[in-house]
Amino acid sequence: MFFYDESEPMIRNPAPSTLVPARRFALLPTLTLTLAVSTLFGCSKAAETTAPSASTAGQVATTAGPSGSAQTTASTAGTATSRPRGTTSTTETDEATSTTEPTASGTTVDLGGLSVVVPADAPVPDPESGVTLIAGSVYGLPGESFDELADIDATNRVVTSTDGKPVIIYLFGSDTLFDVGSSTVKTTAEAALPGVIASIGKRAPNAKILVRGFTDSSGTAAANQTLSEERAASVTAWLAANGIDRGRITASGYGSTHPAAEETSDDGTALNRRIEIIAVG
Repeated sequence: MFFYDESEPMIRNPAPSTLVPARRFALLPTLTLTLAVSTLFGCSKAAETTAPSASTAGQVATTAGPSGSAQTTASTAGTATSRPRGTTSTTETDEATSTTEPTASGTTVDLGGLSVVVPADAPVPDPESGVTLIAGSVYGLPGESFDELADIDATNRVVTSTDGKPVIIYLFGSDTLFDVGSSTVKTTAEAALPGVIASIGKRAPNAKILVRGFTDSSGTAAANQTLSEERAASVTAWLAANGIDRGRITASGYGSTHPAAEETSDDGTALNRRIEIIAVG
């Protein structure tokens, strides 16, 4: 038996006088059997296509974003990508961070033209009694005991630059190297400076050398700046005359602009009158 919906548009068979429905022309028994078979196999197919396999769980899926752009999202069932430990990604959660800071924990200290990293667990030396160090003071950095400096009136600090280079800072009180108001290296200082040259040759033979002069706040800013520059130049000349290649050395004066301690005591004021000889690398 044939049936059709009269609301459907009619088309002509190849026989000119015969009209048939456009879409719903069918045999009822055949239609019933087809629907039953399709339902049975369609459910099985849907189960295969909707359940993710173990090999695809956690894969990155790319979907269409606004204006046809591609958006990448990661499945919550696993990680989207793998990367060496210590690297970071803004798309990861829990174990990763969204920063690009070095993974080694520590504090960055600006010493005025030189930034260094102090490990979080580094021992910090105690200041002398009555001395209050300023935050970020060079005297608050960790030091090490160097045998070659045992008999020298100087101290040292050992840290790392922000780009990972070793940094050794040799600290001299200006009173050790110079008379008051003078930029001429005292003859008595010649017992101390050779020890620093020997230490640099032993521990940082190819390092760049920074010689930096500082003063306390007494006197005018202009006079202090000039004196700090002249003292740094004098120490640089002495080092160059006694074995360190002049091309490796940079001299700078900072006047009283970078104090290391509060000037509330004579000892604190004395710490601000200093020469720093720094080996970087």
